[in-house]
Amino acid sequence: MNARTINPRLLKQSVKWTIYFLLLVNFALYLDRDLRAAIHTLTLAEPFITWIQVLAVTQVFAASIDHGAWMVLILLFELETYALSDEQFSPLVKRLLHGIRLACYVFIMHTTYAYSANVYKLYTDAKPLPEVTDLCQLADDKLSFVTNQDYVYIDADNCAQLGESGGYVLLTKGRVVADRLNYNREKLLGWLDLLELLCWLTIMMLIEVNIRLQDRGIVRGRVTTTMNYLKPALYGVIFITAVYWGTTDLFFYFWDEVVWIGAFAVIEMNVLDWRAEIKEERAPCRRAPS
Repeated sequence: MNARTINPRLLKQSVKWTIYFLLLVNFALYLDRDLRAAIHTLTLAEPFITWIQVLAVTQVFAASIDHGAWMVLILLFELETYALSDEQFSPLVKRLLHGIRLACYVFIMHTTYAYSANVYKLYTDAKPLPEVTDLCQLADDKLSFVTNQDYVYIDADNCAQLGESGGYVLLTKGRVVADRLNYNREKLLGWLDLLELLCWLTIMMLIEVNIRLQDRGIVRGRVTTTMNYLKPALYGVIFITAVYWGTTDLFFYFWDEVVWIGAFAVIEMNVLDWRAEIKEERAPCRRAPS
């Protein structure tokens, strides 16, 4: 096909919806990871549902809940910045979208709590096991070993291959074991999860402010300039974090961040196009040549 026959708008829409589809695929992958992790980390002792049990379940599935909430937010921003016209964006529609968005933020704040609690527990709930010098000593104890946030049951067949540095530590309500190297790695990954989430929250807040300003016709000013400098820095921190994950055999997290950066780039382009429309509407009409 000749490059001149390619419709730029059609190409942009195709890329946009490909990215949104990849977000849906990533959600399914996160749900699968959380389900597999729950087998090793989730303990529900009581036979009936309590708030403590609900909180425990939501902490284990924090990544899936977080991913789902972000997906809904992205789609809401797509509606507000591109799909809906000014005539369709009535006060009722605006209140509905803002209500759904508020609910998403509640779920994301829960994820912030869950990630913070995870980091806290990694420091406070860890119990050294000085008497354990070989994981084969734990082969019959129905425990799991964690490596790069992946879990495997310790049994007689694999115990000799697990563990790299000794100095074993008991984690997660006494159900998970890590050697010193993987324990330190879990703490670092926990901090990176929290840092990455806070960066995304800040970016989302800046986009919210940007949309509110543009909704009032404000496209210039000190606040807008500050946001234009701050957002690239935050994206840079996220990308550096993603590169680290990629270098530590956590390629799934690297891929996920790349897709999310693409999704936010789509929203940023929508906002820029909207800004250009506002500037064009405000531009003084040129006098037609006589």
